[in-house]
Amino acid sequence: MVDEVIGVGNHAESIDPRRAEKADEKKSAKDKSAQAKKTESQGDSLSISSSAKTALDKTRLLNMIKNMPEVREEKVIEAREKIESGEIFTEEVAEKLSDQLDQIL
Repeated sequence: MVDEVIGVGNHAESIDPRRAEKADEKKSAKDKSAQAKKTESQGDSLSISSSAKTALDKTRLLNMIKNMPEVREEKVIEAREKIESGEIFTEEVAEKLSDQLDQIL
């Protein structure tokens, strides 16, 4: 079955639509395969918006705060009084306090 005749120069060629369809399918399959290979070589990627990053940072900070040990006010007051009176403020205590502050900050 000949649906169309195309002439190029002095040559005429008949085109069977089924053959043209198969050629298009083959080309499409090759294009898809090439695209898949390109995607594989690039690897997977993930993009996180700046608002999502900010929300994640806030969540991490809140979790850190929730997991911090509770402050016992009476112990803080007792320690402050001892420091002010000079009872426990020695060089050794100052160094330990400094180390603890370094860890916290």
